[in-house]
Amino acid sequence: MKDFFCFFYSVFCILGLLAGCGERDSVIASIGRKQITEKEFQEQMENSPAQYEGYLGTHAGKRKYLEALINEHLIVMAAEAEGLHRHDEIRQALKEFRTDYWRQFREFRDKLLIKKFIDTRRDTELAVSAEEIADYCDEHARDFKNPRQVIISHILLETRAQAEDVLRQLEKGSKFEDLVTRYSQDRTTRDQGGTLPPLTQGDMLPEFEAVVFDLTVGDISGIVKSDFGYHIIRKDNEQSMPALSREEINERIRKILEKEKFIDLLEKYRERFAVRVNNNYFSEGE
Repeated sequence: MKDFFCFFYSVFCILGLLAGCGERDSVIASIGRKQITEKEFQEQMENSPAQYEGYLGTHAGKRKYLEALINEHLIVMAAEAEGLHRHDEIRQALKEFRTDYWRQFREFRDKLLIKKFIDTRRDTELAVSAEEIADYCDEHARDFKNPRQVIISHILLETRAQAEDVLRQLEKGSKFEDLVTRYSQDRTTRDQGGTLPPLTQGDMLPEFEAVVFDLTVGDISGIVKSDFGYHIIRKDNEQSMPALSREEINERIRKILEKEKFIDLLEKYRERFAVRVNNNYFSEGE
């Protein structure tokens, strides 16, 4: 999956934590007593990889970045609540870690806690049974018997109004690649005409999958909404892939179900640690 999707969907893309805030610093989210201030949020985004600058400048990008930051805090707080910070493995690793900067120490500690938190749940909340794999396989048998790979291009817009305007320009004959260059908020694909890496069923956003396999090669979709914004998708190619072995199918299903369980687990901790977001921080017009 392309870089910015992986960046926001994967919990393993760890964001650095910056402690402290000024007295006048506005709070844009809270997890229990833990507050995420505007200053911390802005400094975090400034430290992000350059290729995400365009997307993080949008309302959708800021919201997705805030969700990633909240999720990191959630896991660290849950790990601390369970005493994982006192685990011998964590303590030993921290002893071996030497730094002159407390912020780097905290970042390293939080990464260890997140990894430990996930590892301790692989046999419990995140465990996927053989029965669950079999049930999923039965429900999605066609996807695995005749796996298909597609190449698609997209234009990512911040608002529906922008997407409607771009769609009208396409209907009037404007070139897709030209509109990508002019309007797309996906900076990682803008210079490639909006083209994403090859994608197979189960590897893409659910909103994309619900659309692209019903398109004919060369067709352009209507407006597709996702957590990232509003997309207009063009299907460039489709081909059948070699059938997967039983082991490959089981492993792919296990990863899909584990990801779903992890999202559910995060929701539980959002309630437990009382996540609150100040929506007034974000401008209107999303």
